[in-house]
Amino acid sequence: MAVFVNRTLNLKKIKLIGFDMDYTLVPYDTRKFEQLTHTLAIDRLVTARGYPESIRTLDFDFNRAIVGLVVDKRHGNLLQLNRYNKVKTSYHGLKEVPFKEQNELYRYIAVDLHDKDFQSLDTSFAISYGVLFGQLVQRKEDGEPIPDYRKLADDILTTIDDLHRDGSLKTVLKNNFPEYVIQDPDTAMLLERYKDYGKKLMIITNSDYEYSRALLDYAP
Repeated sequence: MAVFVNRTLNLKKIKLIGFDMDYTLVPYDTRKFEQLTHTLAIDRLVTARGYPESIRTLDFDFNRAIVGLVVDKRHGNLLQLNRYNKVKTSYHGLKEVPFKEQNELYRYIAVDLHDKDFQSLDTSFAISYGVLFGQLVQRKEDGEPIPDYRKLADDILTTIDDLHRDGSLKTVLKNNFPEYVIQDPDTAMLLERYKDYGKKLMIITNSDYEYSRALLDYAP
């Protein structure tokens, strides 16, 4: 992915500045946020998609995944890529794939992130996805009735998206902002400074107005 930097940008000529909300203006406690998402996703997979009740015993392991991993839907692996999109390390379930086996699978492959066989975990909300995918692949290998890798990956993605979209996640957050949201008074000071310089400010978010208003009122 290319990154372009304009070193001659003169902010004096900028009249309007737009900010993303989540993880930009408003930081979350990532560990607690992702644990909440993991818990709600498991409940939704059981109640709405028929996954076994036994997966409710899965504990969230924050160190099991990071942003930037890639899901291989064909083989059920979590991949870490280098800058050339070659596979550096890989895990199947909770176990690292042996180097020889990894080499046989990926030696001649530069992963194309546009390929539907791969799912990039490239957002700030991706940790719970990676953790849950690895855990459920492991449960599948241990003999539990878990769907095939592709359906599993798609089910987790759709479930987490639905939790964001239907307000289930936001409702929990809104009822307990102090648990999940980090207040940073320097952010409000920065915005006030922009206003003093005559800048117009704009929020860019796909969250609904009610939630955004409540979150921004709490955040400063």
